[in-house]
Amino acid sequence: MNKDIMELLPFYVNGTLEGKEKDKVEQAIIDDPSLKGELHFLERMREEVKAQEVENSPGELGLKRLQKSLEQEKLKSDPIALARSKIASEQNRTWRAIAVAACVLLMIQTVIVAPHWLQNGTLVAAGGPSAADISVTFAPDATESNIRGLLLGLNLSIVEGPSALGVYHLSTDDDIQQAVQALKSRGDLVESVQVEN
Repeated sequence: MNKDIMELLPFYVNGTLEGKEKDKVEQAIIDDPSLKGELHFLERMREEVKAQEVENSPGELGLKRLQKSLEQEKLKSDPIALARSKIASEQNRTWRAIAVAACVLLMIQTVIVAPHWLQNGTLVAAGGPSAADISVTFAPDATESNIRGLLLGLNLSIVEGPSALGVYHLSTDDDIQQAVQALKSRGDLVESVQVEN
């Protein structure tokens, strides 16, 4: 019996041979009666396999379970992978603890600090209530050095500003009315002056 023919016989039974190979196998079956018995055996085997019911595959859940068990087997045999797995789980627990602690601190800060922000029913900035006595807007062509010289000469300090509208809030330890008169006299630098209540 020819070895090449024996290797080609299953393909012949399945109907996947073509051309010269198919002709070669058919001629060998005619010439060798022992090949007929082998051919009948393979045909019966093929029919039995086709007749068996194909069980339902375990599906996606079964695949995940299989992958998990393979991963666990890998961890058992690989000490480096096992160490990495333990480190990753410890890091996850650490970050959870840090996140919980941060949330608790934020709640405590809100409870302690929020009442200090509200004074007389109004929201006060972190710097506390404004000590400004005078609101001033300067001329658009006023330079920084001219403004600084004017404020230093009148012993005025900037408390806030400039705002989006260009308003500065100033304070002084000297007489407020005298400072306001001095600012109003400098029309070349000052556009408007107003005493705060």
